[in-house]
Amino acid sequence: MTSEERKEVLNWAYEKEKRYIIEADFDLDISNSKTESLFAMDKKDKVIFIGTFAKSIAPSIKTVYIVLPKNLKEAFNKALPYYTNLSSRLEQQTIAKYIQSGKYAYHCQHLKKYYSEKRSLLIKELNSSPLKNHIKIFNSQGGTYFIISVNNGMKEQELKAVAYKNGVKILPLSANFIKSQSFPQNLFLAGFRYLSSDEIKDAVKRLTKAWLP
Repeated sequence: MTSEERKEVLNWAYEKEKRYIIEADFDLDISNSKTESLFAMDKKDKVIFIGTFAKSIAPSIKTVYIVLPKNLKEAFNKALPYYTNLSSRLEQQTIAKYIQSGKYAYHCQHLKKYYSEKRSLLIKELNSSPLKNHIKIFNSQGGTYFIISVNNGMKEQELKAVAYKNGVKILPLSANFIKSQSFPQNLFLAGFRYLSSDEIKDAVKRLTKAWLP
């Protein structure tokens, strides 16, 4: 979302006392986007922030954290005074020391640069391929994925099927919604986190073959 769209969402939450927004960080810790998170923009304690270290440290790290507005934190402590955290205490303390040392912030800066280079390569390959006149790229500022809109005359499921047939797994954005009837079709999540430079180039060639037969 743009900054203006984020402000609109926050204003919706500000309209009533018991309205809250749950924000998950997802790629926030490794994103180069200059748009602030809802949590950072919030001035009235209306955002519940949930984060994890699975992407920034390792998928095996199971520690997840939640930052609650002050009044909800008080309610949480009252309702669950003896809550037992199932994450390893050793793991939690190791992460805490890692953050306090400043090395975690340095590590995230390195990841931002690493993924930025991959993202730039994928965008360059797409924009220099025959697909360039049939696609539009959104959300390309940071993280490990962006969104592609495809307009080549094919339907969403056909686009997915022929991509799979040519060895490219690409997920329709509609798969992330409970109801997608009114949501724009032919939008796909293009992830590149685990791809090497050569695999990125090969994937674009395969998509070109699949979507422009």
